[in-house]
Amino acid sequence: MIDEPALKQIAETTGGSYHRAENADELETALDSLPGAFTVVREKVDTAAGFAAGGALLVGSALALSLWWNRPRATR
Repeated sequence: MIDEPALKQIAETTGGSYHRAENADELETALDSLPGAFTVVREKVDTAAGFAAGGALLVGSALALSLWWNRPRATR
């Protein structure tokens, strides 16, 4: 059993359309209503800033731990 309301909601949310086909003729009609060409959109996302921030955090942590580890200690 299919969840038609969910499929209709997905189609509406994504800007598509929902077609129910119970036989070959209805399927052919639904497929004929699809566009003949599709457009592929590629987006380039710059992740360098995230890696630089992560590296800076690691370097800062290493520096803080080094200063803490090598701190002057009172003799007992």
